[in-house]
Amino acid sequence: MVPKRRYTVGCLLAGMDEELERLIWPALEQQARSYDINLIYLPGSPLHIPYDYKFQNNIIYNFLNPEIFDGLIVDSVTITNYLNQNERETFFKGLPQVPLVSIGRSDSEDNSVTCNNYQAMNLAMDHMIKEHGYKNILFLAGTEENIFARERYRAYRDTLQKYDIPFRPELVVH
Repeated sequence: MVPKRRYTVGCLLAGMDEELERLIWPALEQQARSYDINLIYLPGSPLHIPYDYKFQNNIIYNFLNPEIFDGLIVDSVTITNYLNQNERETFFKGLPQVPLVSIGRSDSEDNSVTCNNYQAMNLAMDHMIKEHGYKNILFLAGTEENIFARERYRAYRDTLQKYDIPFRPELVVH
C-alpha cells in the first residue's frame, strides 16, 4: 500500500508585525492541522517598502520552489502595497506555477479572498454623515499605487457628492 502524500502549502505573509497576519495565521494553522497539510510560513515584507531595512526580508521570495510547494497562500494586499499594476503582475508571474489563493487581490484569475473596499468606505461615510452629522471627514489615502486605497478614495468622493458635501483636498492625506 502506497502511503498518502502529505501536501505542502507555502504561506507568504508580510511578517507577524502586521495585524492581518496576526489574525489570520492561527486560523490557517488550525485548518492545516485538520486537513493534515504541511504549512510553511514565509515571512517577507511589502515589496519596494520605502522605509526601514525590512526590504531585506524579501530575499525569501527568491526561494519559492515548485518542487517543494503544492500551493501558495499570499497576502497580496500587504506584500504588493507599494507596487504599481505592472510590478504586481511581474511579481505574481515570478511565483511558482502552483495553485494560489490570494488574500486581498482580485485582479487576476487566482482564487481570492477579498473585501469590497468601495462598499466598506461608502457604508462608513454614510454612517458618519447620517448618524453623526459629520461633514468635514478626513481621508487617509494610503499609497497611490494601492488599488484598494484608490477604491476607498473613489467611495469617499462619491459619498461626499451623494450628500452634496463639497470636496476639500486639504482633508485628503497621502
